[in-house]
Amino acid sequence: MNKKTTISVVIAVKGKSSTISRVLRGFLRQTVLPHEIIVVGDASAIGQIEKFLSRDERIQIQLVMFSGDKNDARNKGFENATGEFIFFCDHDMVPSLTLIAESNELCKKFDAL
Repeated sequence: MNKKTTISVVIAVKGKSSTISRVLRGFLRQTVLPHEIIVVGDASAIGQIEKFLSRDERIQIQLVMFSGDKNDARNKGFENATGEFIFFCDHDMVPSLTLIAESNELCKKFDAL
């Protein structure tokens, strides 16, 4: 298997988050970028996220407005995801620089496709 696995990242945000900018920057600095990043959150999170929406042409970042609980927000992100695999992330989980690359390798190693 030589093809790159497509991994969508879904981040659920409720209210203002002091770490969401660090989380988004962490995914934009990955050694292997995710296929897309979907941020699901309520209106209070918009200001912190909007500046990232058109920041990087290599990756699509979309904001899905949602005001339900965290589990429902994840489900809403799942519905919008187009990657072969989905990585769910909380708004305060800053990823290591190789998270997506390592996830891609694990998918290959265990022939997950």
